Amino acid sequence: MVLAGLLLAVTAMPVAMLIGFFLHDLPGLYGAGIGMGLALVFIGLTSIIALSTKKLSVQVLGYVVLISWLAKLVLLVGVLAWLRAQEFYHRPTLLIAMLIGLVGYLTIEAMISVKSRILYVEPN
Repeated sequence: MVLAGLLLAVTAMPVAMLIGFFLHDLPGLYGAGIGMGLALVFIGLTSIIALSTKKLSVQVLGYVVLISWLAKLVLLVGVLAWLRAQEFYHRPTLLIAMLIGLVGYLTIEAMISVKSRILYVEPN
């Protein structure tokens, strides 16, 4: 998932930033970059945390992922509150880029999960 997220960022972020630039000049470029960056950081950190705790029990993994999601949500609200007072970016472009980044990343994650072969029960 980390590799898929990096691939998405390398391909989608420059495209989003170019589209933002062509539509709204520098504010569009900044909005698209910030939006895609926030999506990448928010979802990418979850994958990295899950990968780093894979040796722990499922319950501990669940707790760590839940706590990290709550911490990232608080951080995201703080960043968005700070950005609200700023005027250097185009707000709708940031929102659209962030949503596209999140949907793209979650689509890749769902495709990987569906195609993975994981046993649901332990064979005897």
